Amino acid sequence: MKFQVMILNNWIEEMTKNQVVQAQEKIRQKLIFFIRRHDSILTFWRNKLKQMRDLIVVFIPIAVFLFISILTFMFTGSFYREYYLRLALSCATAIAAFGSLLFFGQKLENEIERLATVTYNLEWYNFDLKNRKIYCFFLLNAMKPFQIEHMGLAINHQLGLSVMRTLYSAVSFTLKIMDSKLKDKA
Repeated sequence: MKFQVMILNNWIEEMTKNQVVQAQEKIRQKLIFFIRRHDSILTFWRNKLKQMRDLIVVFIPIAVFLFISILTFMFTGSFYREYYLRLALSCATAIAAFGSLLFFGQKLENEIERLATVTYNLEWYNFDLKNRKIYCFFLLNAMKPFQIEHMGLAINHQLGLSVMRTLYSAVSFTLKIMDSKLKDKA
C-alpha cells in the first residue's frame, strides 16, 4: 500500500517536471489516471481494513488478557529470578508486534500526506480550464486525510504514546501497591 502511494507520488512529480512540453490532452489523461489510481488504492485499503477487523477483534482481547496476566503475575509477589527471562521475552514480543503496527501505520499516513503535498504543488496555473477542474477534483480527494483506524483510534505514533502512558501508569500503580504490601509485612 505504502509503495503504491509512493509510485503515485513519483508519477505526479514526473508530470510536474515535464509539464511544459506536454500537451493539455496528455495532462488531462494523466490527471484522470491519477484520480483513478488514487481511488483504487483507497478502495483496496478500505476493503483490506474490513477484512482485518475480524482479526483485530480477536487479537485485542488476547493482548488485554496477556497484559492482565503479566500484571497479576507481578502483583502476586512471587516474582522470582527465573521469571525475568520469560517476562522480558513476552514484553519484547508484544512491543515488537505493536511497534511494527504503529510504525507502518504512521508510514502510510506520511505517504498519504506527501501525496497531498505533491498534488498541491503541481503547477496548475499552466493548465487549461478543463484540466483545472479535473485538478481541483483530484486535489479535493488527495487532501482528505487517510488513517488506519479501529474503534475510532488512529493507528499511528500518537496511539503508541497514549498506550505507553497508560502502561506506565498501570505499572507504576502496581509497583506502588507491591511496595505498600512489602512495607505492611515488615
